[in-house]
Amino acid sequence: MVRINGEVVREAVHRPRPAPGTTLAERFAAKYCGIRPAASGAPATLSGALDNYFNRRAMGLREDPEGLRNMRAERKSLETLARNAEVDPAALDTLLKVQHEYDSFPRGDKAKETLRSATRERLRLLAGDTAGRDQMLNDYVLATAVIQKEARTFADRMTATGADLD
Repeated sequence: MVRINGEVVREAVHRPRPAPGTTLAERFAAKYCGIRPAASGAPATLSGALDNYFNRRAMGLREDPEGLRNMRAERKSLETLARNAEVDPAALDTLLKVQHEYDSFPRGDKAKETLRSATRERLRLLAGDTAGRDQMLNDYVLATAVIQKEARTFADRMTATGADLD
């Protein structure tokens, strides 16, 4: 409240400060469109998750028209798969971040084998026993078969770089 000579002239309006890192566009979307980013900082939409990954890839393919066409087709197939399977945008964003890391730093055969055994052990600890781990691995095989069928080039790159083991 604002006082002048002891009289209340105006009540102060409390306006919370925007969260650090939010852009004007995010605040506008939240206020007028009801679109809110995910709490973890991950994109709130599938398109946002795909943009994060494929825009970075596109930067490296600026001088390669064929590579850009292939990348756009890959994005379209992955987006269709994610929409049809109702994939959570945060989960897709995590998958694409891992793939970007492996694109940037591909693993050698020995590192892939080490990663494979470490992943199996992590899954066993997560599941609590080997039967649970084996069920998780079977679910993974089914999921990768769908990715291989619907987004073949993406699945091939996951396998080539070793991202499918993480």
